[in-house]
Amino acid sequence: MFTRRAAARHAIRLRAGVRGHGQVLTLSKNILREVPLSIGACKKLKTLELKDNPGLSIPPKYIVRQGPSKCAEYLVCFGAAMDGEHKLDLSQRKLTSFPPEVTWLGRALRSLDLSSNISIGTLPYIVCELSGLTALTVDSSKVWGRITQGLGFLTALTHLSLASNEIVSVPIGLGYATGLEKLVLEKNWTLRLPPREIQVNSVGTISGAAASRLCLKR
Repeated sequence: MFTRRAAARHAIRLRAGVRGHGQVLTLSKNILREVPLSIGACKKLKTLELKDNPGLSIPPKYIVRQGPSKCAEYLVCFGAAMDGEHKLDLSQRKLTSFPPEVTWLGRALRSLDLSSNISIGTLPYIVCELSGLTALTVDSSKVWGRITQGLGFLTALTHLSLASNEIVSVPIGLGYATGLEKLVLEKNWTLRLPPREIQVNSVGTISGAAASRLCLKR
């Protein structure tokens, strides 16, 4: 077991020497604010114990409550994305909000999947920091309201899927994502925009700038 106590610290920085060796990491009963995502580079990590860190924000508390094995899985997902795969799969992680630490991956991230979670809520504007993203999938995760204009800054984005949510409208600014080829919005029963004539035709232009294939099977 790899154990490291840091009771007087507000954050930790673990060296890459842990990579590939430790399966159990215990950091309980400390004053940690965040655990570095680079710990996920230890692909053999099976257990990450983080209980009794009242100020901890990363990983999120709802991940910590799922237990040590889920904490390890969560960080290993980030480790894979940082280690050349450029894909981050956080589907079925019982997320209750958009995890802001995703944006730490910046333009290196190519694909992000946040599907089948409890509730992502509103997609935040900071998603625009993922400037290298080509595919974003957030199906069946209770995304609601108006989609953020920040998606329009993702000029590399080709595939956007937001099916089976509670979306009200898609902003005209999404048209600035000039590489967008496919936009999936089926089973958003509250959707008012894009207008119905575009929905019926199934193929349309969001703003005159990006031709998008709309899958709106109502």
